[in-house]
Amino acid sequence: MINRNTNLILSSIIATAYFIFNLYLQEKEIQEIGGNSSISWISISTTVGFFLIGFTSFVFILRKQKVIQSNGYFLFLFALLLASYFPLVDINWTTLLALLLCIWSIPFVIQIHNQNSIRNLLFYASILCGIAGILFFPTFTYLLFILIGISVFRPFNPREFLLIISCFCMPLLYYLSWNFLNDNPSELNFEFAFIDLNKIIFTDLSENKWGALVLISAILLAIFAIVTTFLNRTKRIVRQRNQIVVLFVFLLISVLNLILYGDISFVIPISLLLALFLQLAYQDLRRKWLVNILMFILYLVSILINFGII
Repeated sequence: MINRNTNLILSSIIATAYFIFNLYLQEKEIQEIGGNSSISWISISTTVGFFLIGFTSFVFILRKQKVIQSNGYFLFLFALLLASYFPLVDINWTTLLALLLCIWSIPFVIQIHNQNSIRNLLFYASILCGIAGILFFPTFTYLLFILIGISVFRPFNPREFLLIISCFCMPLLYYLSWNFLNDNPSELNFEFAFIDLNKIIFTDLSENKWGALVLISAILLAIFAIVTTFLNRTKRIVRQRNQIVVLFVFLLISVLNLILYGDISFVIPISLLLALFLQLAYQDLRRKWLVNILMFILYLVSILINFGII
């Protein structure tokens, strides 16, 4: 047990160091393009901090709700691997905070299944997504996550839907009222633009042919995990089946936001949710060592690319 825990700790430290080093290379490239030789460690620290806080709270929530039974280290490794292939270092802190608030809304929605009174849960989930929408407008679409989530767990109730919409709009009402009273123009961006692939294929990892192969392999592995998880839904209790559906809705909304709005920041929730489905599929595998070897190879190739060896 001690050796196993030591391996988990070491692998997590190596993955975190790899992620930080990758963000450092991204920041260095950005500064070189701008003609600046200094490195903004604040940008790197902000991205890493929000990612780790989001991951830690996400795993804590999932374990508490018994969605996953393990400590989630495999989820952590895969999420960092996926995220490292995208330019996340220069994301505004308000955008990161908005995504974090949306991730924090997940526990309130997946707890609906076993509660007699869910008004408090709906209030907190709606308020969090409403505040997130003010900070980063596209996150308003996560209102659909709450509405669909309650529809999955409970029969239709007009009062509950009205409560969700009212609480969701409350932060926006306060925001617009404050701007009106202080003669401040609203800064909400209502424009949508389809994703620009030139913005996505950015890092040296994804531009390298081996890096592209690793990224494609990781995405295919995640898709395989999603399919496997849904095929094995019958082995789970009703609560867990519904929770899987609701989590998939959150993933789907995040993917649609990435495509329609074209903002790379949605890679963060997408990475977490894809890693979650891989963790769920991993728990049901008999030959876990095959996935462990594949994960080791993907990380090894990525590290070699970062150091310019291949």
